Amino acid sequence: MVFFNFYFFLDKKYFFNILFFLFSTFSSNSQVNPFSTPLKTEYKPLNLERYAQPLAQRQAMYNQNYAYLQDLSKWINKINSEVEDKELNVNLNTYLRYLNSYKEMDLSIFYKDLKQIETWISEEINQYNKRIKEQNNPNIYWQDGNNAYQQKNYKYAIEKYDKVIQLSPEFYSAYYQRGLSNYQIGNYSNAINDLTVFIENDKATQESYLYRGWSFNEISKSENALNDMNKCVEMNPNDPYSFYSRGVILIDLKQYDKAIEDYKVAIKLKPDFSMAYNNLAWVKFLQKQYSQALIFADQALKIDSTNSVAFDTRADIKFNLNDYKGCIVDADQALLINPNINNCYLLKGRANYRLGKKSEACTEWQKSLDMGNLDALSYLSQYCK
Repeated sequence: MVFFNFYFFLDKKYFFNILFFLFSTFSSNSQVNPFSTPLKTEYKPLNLERYAQPLAQRQAMYNQNYAYLQDLSKWINKINSEVEDKELNVNLNTYLRYLNSYKEMDLSIFYKDLKQIETWISEEINQYNKRIKEQNNPNIYWQDGNNAYQQKNYKYAIEKYDKVIQLSPEFYSAYYQRGLSNYQIGNYSNAINDLTVFIENDKATQESYLYRGWSFNEISKSENALNDMNKCVEMNPNDPYSFYSRGVILIDLKQYDKAIEDYKVAIKLKPDFSMAYNNLAWVKFLQKQYSQALIFADQALKIDSTNSVAFDTRADIKFNLNDYKGCIVDADQALLINPNINNCYLLKGRANYRLGKKSEACTEWQKSLDMGNLDALSYLSQYCK
């Protein structure tokens, strides 16, 4: 069933009138009318300057730091091209890698980092200069050489003295020490050259003449050796070793009586001089005065029972006194102290042969020959076929 709202129907005309009124009101408000007022606002653009200034500063800082980085890199490359020093080059290349890594970053914020790298580079240069200064200081090599000499590392000592002389050619003490080092390792000609430089530059000492004299003697320049030993005695007439040393040279020159005089002076100055007694024994042996020689050899061993040379001397004396067993005993004792005395093996071979022990004799002669004693070869070829 359909119902109609009567009141609605009756007021329909009234409803449309109200609707028209409202529409007219809204429409009149959207139009300029006598009651409208002008707008007083205007568009104000953004203040880009407040952003542009920091950006410009940031860009300027970037450019500055980039130039700074480039200068540091060039500095490192220049140093590396001019200097070959492993420690310096390795460290500088490390800083160069740091610099290269910053190229991929915002350089505007890394000024302090670049400044720190500059400080590190400067410190590396200071350390390098310090090393160079030390390397060019002859006193450092001088001390190293002396330490090596005290430790009997003579070859290393010579290397250090070489450096001293290279850096300071007038460092004459280095010639002296190098001369002693050369003497100790058997470089007698070099020793003579070095000691001569030392002596001829008004630095002569008794020891410099002494070691040069011994070096001359080792290369069979006995007259030169005698001149130096005379100088030693002249410079210090109270030194028993100078008289002893001159006695050795006099024996080589077959001036036996003068040698005996020098050994007696040496003993007077130093009563317990075992080697002086030994050499007296040897002079008497060379003069074929075997009984007297034995007395001096006994005295040498009484003073020093570890004197292997004196045992060797007495073994020679006993052989010539036909005491073959005593010869072997003394030779064995000498070898017990010093196994490198090849003359003892030669003597033992001769003594064993005289005792009828040919096999033992040949064995001893072979040992002597193996150690470089060519006298043993004639015995082997003659008696050990």
